[in-house]
Amino acid sequence: MNKIVKYTLTVAVALTFIITIIASVFSYIAMTQSFDHTLGYFDVGSVAAATALYLPLAVPVIAVIACIIIRKKVSFKDSPAAGIPTVFTSVLTGLLMIAGAYFTFSGEGALTKLDIGIIITAVISAVYFILLPFFGSKSFMLFLSFAPALWAAFRLLDEYFRVGAPINSPIRTINLTMFAFLLLFFAEEIRFGIDKQSVGGYYFFILSAIAFTGCATFPKLIIIFTNNADFNFGFIEWCLGAAVFMFLLARLAALPAIIEDKSDSTADIAADEICTDEADHLTEDPVSDASVISETSDNSESDEDQ
Repeated sequence: MNKIVKYTLTVAVALTFIITIIASVFSYIAMTQSFDHTLGYFDVGSVAAATALYLPLAVPVIAVIACIIIRKKVSFKDSPAAGIPTVFTSVLTGLLMIAGAYFTFSGEGALTKLDIGIIITAVISAVYFILLPFFGSKSFMLFLSFAPALWAAFRLLDEYFRVGAPINSPIRTINLTMFAFLLLFFAEEIRFGIDKQSVGGYYFFILSAIAFTGCATFPKLIIIFTNNADFNFGFIEWCLGAAVFMFLLARLAALPAIIEDKSDSTADIAADEICTDEADHLTEDPVSDASVISETSDNSESDEDQ
C-alpha cells in the first residue's frame, strides 16, 4: 500500500472515530436534557441535538473524499481474515441475532409480516455470522451472506412503519439512517463472494455504518444501564447493535492486510502469464521435436551422399 493511500485511509478512519464519539456524547446529552417526550422531538435550538443529528453526516462526506483519492490505486487481494476479533464479534452477533428473533417471536400481540421477515432473516443471519470465521471462503456462504442485508432491510421497514413516534422524530431518523447504511454495508459484503469487491466502496459503507451504528446504539445503552425510566429502549435490540458495531470494527481492522497496489497486482498477473508461457513451451510434445531433428538429420545425410 503506497503512502498516499495509507495516509488517506488512516485520516478517514481517525476522523470517523472522533466524530462518532463526539456525536454519541451529544446524543446522550440531548436525549437526557433536551428531549420532549410528549412531542417526541428535541427542544428547539438545542446545540447538543443539532450536533448529534448533523455531525455524523460528515463521515460519508469524508469517506467519499477518501474514495476519490484512492480510486484506481488499490484493490483487495482476498477477503478479510478471520482473526480473534472477527471470531468473537461474529459469533456474538449471531447469538444476539437468535436472542432478538426469540424475543420478537415471544412478544405480545400477533406477529406482523414484517415481524416474520425479521425473525426468518435473523435466524439465517445468525447461522451466517457464526459460520463466517470458520467457513468464510466456502461457496455456500455466498447464499447465506444475503441474509444480513435482508435483515437490515426488514429492520429498516419496521422502523419506518413503527407506531408510537412521529415519522420525522430525530431518534427514529438516526435509527433509519443506521439500518440504511447497515443494509448497504452487508450488500457490499456480498461482493467478496463474487470477487467484485471495491476498496473505495467498502470503506465508504463501513465507515458510514460505524458512525451511525455507534451514534444510534451507545447513547441508548447508557440510558438503559442508568435505568432512565423516561425511555423504553429494548435491551437485547441495542446489545445487538453494539455487537454489530464491534463486528464492523473487526472487519475494518482486517482490511489493511488485504489491500495491495494495483500496479503490484498487474505485475503479478504479468509474471504468472510469463511463467505459464514458459511452462507451455517446456511441455511441448517431445516426439514432434524428435521428428523434426530426425528429418533434419536425414536431409543432411542425403545431401552428403549426393
